[in-house]
Amino acid sequence: METKHLKELENIRTEKDHLQQLVSHQSNTIEGLEKSLHVASSNASLLQQQQLQLLESVQNLVSLVSQGKVLKKEEQLFQDCMDILQSGFNLSGVYTLHINNLTEPKKAFCDMETDGGGWTVIQRRINGSVSFQKTWKEYKQGFGAVAGEFWLGNQAVHLLTNQAAYALRVELLDWEGNQAYAQYDKVRLAGERQRYR
Repeated sequence: METKHLKELENIRTEKDHLQQLVSHQSNTIEGLEKSLHVASSNASLLQQQQLQLLESVQNLVSLVSQGKVLKKEEQLFQDCMDILQSGFNLSGVYTLHINNLTEPKKAFCDMETDGGGWTVIQRRINGSVSFQKTWKEYKQGFGAVAGEFWLGNQAVHLLTNQAAYALRVELLDWEGNQAYAQYDKVRLAGERQRYR
């Protein structure tokens, strides 16, 4: 009888070990699912932000068209986003700049809301969809999509900051929505010979 009890006890211990392994496995699975859910939630939040930005850009474009403020190239030429703001265009969006000594017009995103508006956005990173591991030439000319992630271009920034006094505002936003910024006055970027310092 004692042998029977020992055998049952051993079976119970084996079953207990097996159940503990199952619980551990299930806990790991749940933990993995929670992490995946968090990532999916972050991605969904990011997609919602991008969707809102896209909707805002479309609304801005519709508003510009309805106000008759869509310009032909020969009508007005703007050097920077402050020129655009001072000409009565107060909607954030993509505009064409004619920067002195730059061979071709440059598309740029203009922030017309932050701190009074008129900001020419030179870089935007949102979600890492554009690699910033680029060549010297790519940094010189600029890359990415101005309505999304992009770098305006070292040559454009050099020419812009050498035609007038400019301020640089660096804005940071983390995945949890925390924001911070720093602002620097009298920013000037040297030319290619000085390696755009």
